[in-house]
Amino acid sequence: MGIILRSLVIAFIMKEIPSKKCYIFYYEDVSHVVRLPEYLNYTVKVVNKSSLNAEVNVLKPIANPYWKIELHSKIRNTDIVFFNKTTRYCDFGRLAQHNTIFKNMLLTFRETTNLDFKCPVCKCHYFIRNLYFQADSLPLGPAFSAKDGFQVIVAGYIKEQRKLKEIGSIRFLLTVEKLC
Repeated sequence: MGIILRSLVIAFIMKEIPSKKCYIFYYEDVSHVVRLPEYLNYTVKVVNKSSLNAEVNVLKPIANPYWKIELHSKIRNTDIVFFNKTTRYCDFGRLAQHNTIFKNMLLTFRETTNLDFKCPVCKCHYFIRNLYFQADSLPLGPAFSAKDGFQVIVAGYIKEQRKLKEIGSIRFLLTVEKLC
């Protein structure tokens, strides 16, 4: 689907959103993969359907990490990618100043994790506690029905010989529930 058509679909959906604060996301399915176990290991657990906890052990310092964040859903049986960005992990704070999705994610992460988004990423134990998303934390949240779902994929990379090599990834499927 072309960028113009995608933009029109998003604009149409955004006009139909009555009140963002009436919606909450629930984790329906969570999976994760560690591709380079010499760099890290982690566990992920969903708590009360709406919160995510994770324990991450970085086993080796990572000098120049990257990550890719992808957000998409099926709307009327069409897979639509709303956000797909690969960036340096260390630039997250700077990007949050200019991008609504990064800004809302950073505000959420500040309350739920000890990640500092600085480089190098040190050998250390990191955690995420009670990570949840209200629809107002992601601008397009209420545009998705519980039937369609909303998928988020986050993958971490190291840069070796000018190529990105995946360390690991997490994928979660969210559903939307109207609370009011």
